Amino acid sequence: ALIFDRFAPQTPPSKPALILGVLGVPRVSWLPAPQELVQKPAITFWSTSHPIMQHVPGGELSIESANRIDSQSFAVVAGSKETPLIMVSDKPRRVMLTFDLSSSNFPLKSGFPIFMENVLAWFNREQVALNHSPGIVELALPDAQVRDGDGKSIPSDRQLGKTVFSANEPGLYSAAQDDNFVHIAVNLANPDLSNINRSIFTSTATVPRRSAWFHRELWFYMLLSAVVLLGIEWFTYQRGITL
Repeated sequence: ALIFDRFAPQTPPSKPALILGVLGVPRVSWLPAPQELVQKPAITFWSTSHPIMQHVPGGELSIESANRIDSQSFAVVAGSKETPLIMVSDKPRRVMLTFDLSSSNFPLKSGFPIFMENVLAWFNREQVALNHSPGIVELALPDAQVRDGDGKSIPSDRQLGKTVFSANEPGLYSAAQDDNFVHIAVNLANPDLSNINRSIFTSTATVPRRSAWFHRELWFYMLLSAVVLLGIEWFTYQRGITL
């Protein structure tokens, strides 16, 4: 894998590449051309469905400026209303940030090492199945054909360079776009359903509760007896009664 920081060669690399910032990148044919700057872009889209974005929080990310850019053949996994911020390409595998790391707080966030690990792992191994709960699923693949485990086609829509479909039933889904292929494992997020130790035979017998009153240490009962005797002695003294 290759990492280009505000630089890109004229010849497209044959290996997976991470391009960090396009402010100082000269125009090359294999990358989208940068346009004007967008000041303080507000993040409106952050997809965790792509492997490079899994477990990466984006809520506290602050960016001073980013280039307005056309995603073209890239899929957008993070972006603002004005421009994409993080884009990916699967064939060949590339990741592109439209902002300079020094103009953001991304390197200072706990999610940045996770992001880098995700990127390098995605560059160097085949994509594993994505985990998702039932509902709306977003994939960083534009115009992908989605099928369920039986091979039945699932209706999908394209939104901001990604494919969106509804997975109402648990199961294994697949999405294909040209030579790109990904599996999506939809699981119920209910711990009771995955509790293999839970028995269907619920016991109705009442378990007798052991009283804690007679399970204290001896000194407790001696002290209690002394308090009771003192109380009796005080009561009889007030009444003028002697024992």
